[in-house]
Amino acid sequence: MKDSQFNFRKLRKLRIDRCLTGRQMAARIQCARGYYCDVENGKRPPGQKLVAKLIRELGITRDALFSMGGQPYDPVVTEIVRLLDTLSPSTRAEALTLVARLAERRGARRVRPGRSAPKTRAAGKSS
Repeated sequence: MKDSQFNFRKLRKLRIDRCLTGRQMAARIQCARGYYCDVENGKRPPGQKLVAKLIRELGITRDALFSMGGQPYDPVVTEIVRLLDTLSPSTRAEALTLVARLAERRGARRVRPGRSAPKTRAAGKSS
């Protein structure tokens, strides 16, 4: 989702705080070292399975690994995340897929406060 960004800097800090190397962390969560390093360096987004493994290994909440892109605290989003965390993995994956689809649809039409919606061209007309 665009509004919720994986906080790779926080992941690095948590790993270093536990005196672990990237190789040791990758081994503990059973993923390829290169993939883990790419995620920690912000080159690749983490998959849902990796996020779940990191949460278990580091003993943290999902919120600790994600920032809301500089957005102010939103209790509705926090409640949604809390509810998603109570679902079974398969149900959670389905719910996250639906939420991502909705976010993509809304993101394409979202207008910032104080701005008017962009004008659309009529089909078949060129300028």
